[in-house]
Amino acid sequence: MTMCSTRVLRLLYGTLIVGVTVVDQGTKAWVKHFLNGAEPFDIIPGFFRLVLVHNRGALFGFFQGITPPLRTLLFLLLPAAVIVVLVWLSWRTAAIDHRGQWAFALILGGAFGNLIDRIRFEHVVDFLDVYVRLDIEHHWPAFNVADSCICIGIALLVLDTWKTRHAIPVSEEHVPNSV
Repeated sequence: MTMCSTRVLRLLYGTLIVGVTVVDQGTKAWVKHFLNGAEPFDIIPGFFRLVLVHNRGALFGFFQGITPPLRTLLFLLLPAAVIVVLVWLSWRTAAIDHRGQWAFALILGGAFGNLIDRIRFEHVVDFLDVYVRLDIEHHWPAFNVADSCICIGIALLVLDTWKTRHAIPVSEEHVPNSV
């Protein structure tokens, strides 16, 4: 792979990171404006709606009980450290490894989106509410575009790891000679 094509691919992945961050921040701003003080808005009644949730915790609202100074430190420094590690891993991964690079870009874009919320508001804005109404409502914790991209990126990394571990090695004696 030439240096030029490597740069183009890295620029493409960087554009995806910025794109995810912008879409995440844009959807959060729209929902904050649209649902400010309003009731949840049904998209698919009995299954999916928009809500406005200020998540001061971590994944699925865990650790909301941590006191503000420690919470702020933990939720700013930890994501920043994870971002640094992911950038390093992405840089060390071949640009042609599209699945791995897409995964890193989705995770990084999502991480930046949520980190921006933590810096600006000291909480993450969640607004996608998936639930099932049977006898009572069963809710998946509210989430956002950044969370979705992080989950998709992690799934791609798992798939990439699984595919790599289960790849059949090709020995030289099975490679046809080119004439």
